[in-house]
Amino acid sequence: MYQRQLGGLEVRWNVGSIERPVLCIGVAAEWRMISGTITTRDVLLHASTILRSFGLGTLVRCLRALLTGRRTTFLELAWPR
Repeated sequence: MYQRQLGGLEVRWNVGSIERPVLCIGVAAEWRMISGTITTRDVLLHASTILRSFGLGTLVRCLRALLTGRRTTFLELAWPR
């Protein structure tokens, strides 16, 4: 296992050969996990695409989730049970 600092980013890798790392893992404080929940910005920016591709019902469910503060993913709203 090799380790190196690159501009505040710690990079670790296992070497399969000297020229080519097999596995590269970056660790930084600035990186965030993707939560997958819808945001007001995304729904409003892509409202026409949601309406055209998934229908009025999905758009209404997205807007209702935003107004009630419900943390949910788009897939839960696009294909309700």
